[in-house]
Amino acid sequence: MSRRSRGVRSRSEDGGFTLMEAVVSAGVMAFAAVAVATMILSILKVTSDSNRRTVAADLAAGQAESLRQLSAVDIPDGRVVLAEQTVGGIRYTITQEATYTTYSGTASACQGTGRLAAKRITITVTWDGMGQTRPVTTETMRSLGFNAAGGGLDATRGSFSGYVIDSTGAPVSGVQVVLRASNGDALGTQVTGADGCAVFTNLTAGTNVYAFASRSGRVDISGQDVATDAGSGIVANSVVRSTLQLSAPGTLQANLLLPAGAVMPTSYSATAFRPYLTTTLWPSGSSRRTPPACATASPAQACLEQSTTTGFLTQRLYPAAYGAWVGSCQDARPAVPLLTAVTSGAQATTSVSLAGVAVQPHDAAVVGRTITATHTPDSSCPSGESITLGVMPAMGQRVTVALPPGTWTLSVPSGDHPRTVTLTAGSIPSPVSVG
Repeated sequence: MSRRSRGVRSRSEDGGFTLMEAVVSAGVMAFAAVAVATMILSILKVTSDSNRRTVAADLAAGQAESLRQLSAVDIPDGRVVLAEQTVGGIRYTITQEATYTTYSGTASACQGTGRLAAKRITITVTWDGMGQTRPVTTETMRSLGFNAAGGGLDATRGSFSGYVIDSTGAPVSGVQVVLRASNGDALGTQVTGADGCAVFTNLTAGTNVYAFASRSGRVDISGQDVATDAGSGIVANSVVRSTLQLSAPGTLQANLLLPAGAVMPTSYSATAFRPYLTTTLWPSGSSRRTPPACATASPAQACLEQSTTTGFLTQRLYPAAYGAWVGSCQDARPAVPLLTAVTSGAQATTSVSLAGVAVQPHDAAVVGRTITATHTPDSSCPSGESITLGVMPAMGQRVTVALPPGTWTLSVPSGDHPRTVTLTAGSIPSPVSVG
């Protein structure tokens, strides 16, 4: 028996097996290298984050220590970016937010009761490239002295707090609040912090003050850029509080629905078919409003971007539920307007139903004459309304025209047979003979 037959492997067999082992070994080593590299990078990141958080904590502690050298009244209110420092090639940003607290122990002077007691200061440090790492935050308190000489407030003067909230009742930060006297003079400016609160101190007792709040991209309940309050009288050794509303606006698209077969009148105009809105947010004395065209709205306010025979689009609406209709006269308004919710940053859609009237000639003498619909004056349309519907058709035919709901008198020139009809939204009564 030859050596080959005794189980001795050939050179080619040994070479093939050794190559396979090398490939597997290389794969195992590569996998291990990747795992080790990943672990090392993770360790380095943790170490780097830890080092940067240590630096940030030192900066926060240093800022807190510097505040101990100041009286509470000398620490700026609201949110302030204090400084940017570069340490080890990394830029750190120190932000400070201060708000007054009251003797009731609440975190915000705007929501508490009683006199101001102390100032709560939150110091936050962030840094470049921190990613998902949480910033370093620390808090400190500075109590007010018992009187002005002791670092406190003058007991003969008073304070004012303006609380800014959105449509959900949540506080709004970053709002500039300007406090003015009754003659318009500015008494001070503050920027709200995370609690939505702006506090003004050492105000002359007995004076009337007015708050004006604004922030880019926010509107008040009337769609204006600036929210204002009704004014407050300053009381000595006390805090007068006011709430202002600002929220990101939404829009409302109202589509006109004509009764089946009806067409818009020949003399359609945005005057007779003027769109109106209502919401429970507005005072009852002015709960029925027609917004101006956006191109002419001054100051900026809720406005009509467009108003056509198919509908209208209203922009800059404070989030709330709105009812919409068309028609200037009082009886055009629905008894219970359909309310549509408008939300921040979104467009809501609703439908506005018109009424319709079918007109036919009373006799052949009026064929081809102009048909006019007239509404008598009332509190909402003191001059009344007059709308040209179109031309009287031939005998045996009729023209069906859309109108705002309400009571209208239909007539033709030199005609002796006018007709008064009361029209209901969404319907067309029996044909009316006019002549």
